[in-house]
Amino acid sequence: MTGPLLVLLGIFALFMGTVFALYFGPHPEMILGGASSKDLSRIRTVTLEDATFTIPRPYILDVDKRIFGPIRRISLRVPWPYEPGSVVSDADAGELDKILAIDLAERTETTSTADKLLRIYPVYLDGPGDAIGNGLARHKFKLGTPYSGMVLYVAQLEGAGDPVLFYCSIERGTIIPPLCERRLPVTDKVMAVYRFHERHLTDWQKLEGTVKQLLASLRPGGSRNGSFHP
Repeated sequence: MTGPLLVLLGIFALFMGTVFALYFGPHPEMILGGASSKDLSRIRTVTLEDATFTIPRPYILDVDKRIFGPIRRISLRVPWPYEPGSVVSDADAGELDKILAIDLAERTETTSTADKLLRIYPVYLDGPGDAIGNGLARHKFKLGTPYSGMVLYVAQLEGAGDPVLFYCSIERGTIIPPLCERRLPVTDKVMAVYRFHERHLTDWQKLEGTVKQLLASLRPGGSRNGSFHP
């Protein structure tokens, strides 16, 4: 084997080793297997924009990060109903009605929920909303609008200023499950979007409180009661 070829092979091996370390370093379970995939003592610290999180690895579904760039999104999955220390079982991994999904990403939207209800949505809404109990009002969107594939549910937390908005997909057969989502600002630069099966919508207060407490517990030095920006 000639000298130049050995040099090229050495450079290639060094490059692949670097890529291997960068990609698999944060995910040793991809190499070592999932024997300890439910071990909550295995923690990963990740920084997204202006927030740092220390997250038990069993909660992490994915971390979207370029090899030489910052983290763009953190996807978490926990069981619902959630109790501290519980993780999604293998049997429930594909059951959307038993999972609470939380995505953390850059906050690009700064319009308040009150402004949306007063200035943006009225032109798209199909009449006034209907009170359905549990402090929820249901609003349907007009056909042909950008929001016609969803239903808007509006609630108000006691003592809170802005309304709470839930966007739920309209079930079409069995292809699209009826999922709801809530956008929750965490910091000036980080937004959480949590999703759940529509059948749990009546538990919206428990969902809201659980997500806030969970995210607060994942932030070093953060308040257990949550520190969330409007």
